Amino acid sequence: MNIFNRYTSTFLIILILVSCSKTKAIETKMDKLVVNIEDNYLKYSDKQLEAMDKSYSSLIDEYNKNKSDFTQEQRTHINRLIGRYIAIRTKKGLNDFSNSLKDIKESVKSFIENISDSTK
Repeated sequence: MNIFNRYTSTFLIILILVSCSKTKAIETKMDKLVVNIEDNYLKYSDKQLEAMDKSYSSLIDEYNKNKSDFTQEQRTHINRLIGRYIAIRTKKGLNDFSNSLKDIKESVKSFIENISDSTK
């Protein structure tokens, strides 16, 4: 084997290893992020959730830039993680909306009571 072929082979092996470790790192980070938000989203402040969303967006950008390096199994796993993340954020949004409706209900109730009292 000539020296050029040896360097080319070595370069390709290193490239494959770096690519594999990069895809695994993105997959692991995404997995940890989703588990973290699933476990803690009710406790997190809006600021903390905003930070999580930034991390999520960054990971999605990395994933999209390197999508062709992922195996089909990894892509399927990450797509499931994306679905879980979106579901949790939607659930949190609906929870917040429900709480807002409760607050509005109390405000309207108080308003009606005050109007009734003032007309007597």
